[in-house]
Amino acid sequence: MLATLADLLAPVSTSEFLEVFRAKKRLHIAASDATRAETLFSWREIDTLLTEHALDEDVRILRDGVRIPRQLYTSGEGKQLNVRAFHDLLPQGVSIVVDSVDRWIPQICQLCAAIEREMGIYTEVNAYLSFSKGGAFKPHFDRAGSWNQAMADLEHGGSVSR
Repeated sequence: MLATLADLLAPVSTSEFLEVFRAKKRLHIAASDATRAETLFSWREIDTLLTEHALDEDVRILRDGVRIPRQLYTSGEGKQLNVRAFHDLLPQGVSIVVDSVDRWIPQICQLCAAIEREMGIYTEVNAYLSFSKGGAFKPHFDRAGSWNQAMADLEHGGSVSR
């Protein structure tokens, strides 16, 4: 399970990461095991989160940086998720963006706390879930000095980058 900063960064050392992070340089870490994040954010947890929070303000559907209008995947004046319409959007290059997913997923919250202890900075995680080619955003740098972890990418053998 990914429980510490060292676990998350492996095989790169924490000291190497911190050096690159402080220099504000890009770092690509290839995941050696495509399943290494499954215990951090499982499909069951994704399903539960979307069932309970799909219409919350912290959950957005985006494609290429543009928010998909809610009326395309809701009914009842935007108060009820239209599961069929929502599902039909997924292969069209949309991403589900969940801000501060650590509030809802205990093991991600624990990882954030471990990173905060190690680095001495406030840490939160946004989830970017993509199910086909395309996505919510092009690669970008967050000027706030935070680093984003795309959990879905980790689950599928992706990487950590800054």
